[in-house]
Amino acid sequence: METSFVVSRDGTKLRIGKAGTGPRHILVIPGLAEHLGRYGHIAEALTAAEYSVTVLEPRGHGHSEGRRGHVDAWSQYADDVRAAAKTIDGPLFLLGHSTGGLIALFVAIDGLPNPIRALALSGPNVADTVEAPLKKAGAGLLSRVVPRLSMATGLNAAHISRDRAVVDAYIADPMVYGTVTARFFTEMLKAQRRVTETASEGTLPMLLQVGGADKIVDPSASVAMANQWKTPATVIAYPDLYHEIFNEPEKDRVFADLVEWLDKQE
Repeated sequence: METSFVVSRDGTKLRIGKAGTGPRHILVIPGLAEHLGRYGHIAEALTAAEYSVTVLEPRGHGHSEGRRGHVDAWSQYADDVRAAAKTIDGPLFLLGHSTGGLIALFVAIDGLPNPIRALALSGPNVADTVEAPLKKAGAGLLSRVVPRLSMATGLNAAHISRDRAVVDAYIADPMVYGTVTARFFTEMLKAQRRVTETASEGTLPMLLQVGGADKIVDPSASVAMANQWKTPATVIAYPDLYHEIFNEPEKDRVFADLVEWLDKQE
């Protein structure tokens, strides 16, 4: 991917990566603590299917500016997506994984400068299952008193994939972090409530792909959200797969399902 920087609404510099010259464009929003280096194989699969791909590192991720695992308001992530979208000519697809899926859903409510063709979501974080320390520490109070206090996410890296090489690379990756702030946590909860409460108003075509054995986000909550979507959503569940379905041994099938669905969208 060719990398460059864009500037978000508040002046935060964000790194993006671009690949492909296909006529249809996909804007990819990674999960929490991820970066472009973990999405090269996804970009390759999509460019091979003749799509142009833009991958965003939201604030606090990868080489983008901003405190790790922190936002003052979830709308800042939406501003980051809008900054990346401005580099794309014409309509686009949004592909979001995990917390990136939550950001994509949040963005879809208010829209982008470009028309959004459709949403493709991989294990979106509409309800997590991780027993984070912040849950037990009174995140609401901490968010008001010490909003930038960082605590561990509680995520178990062994639960991201059944491929041990993927897990080992994740653990060894110096750009992956395992903390979020109190304010991030409470803003995430607000965003989860907003996207689930407005799901019945969703009219964009949606593909939801989930790992049935996901121990990081709750797949049943994602499916329940999709079932409330006003325009019928396509749901594909892979019973044995963990959270990072694009990094599982069966990833070729997952990519094939994604491309097949994308190709059917007008």
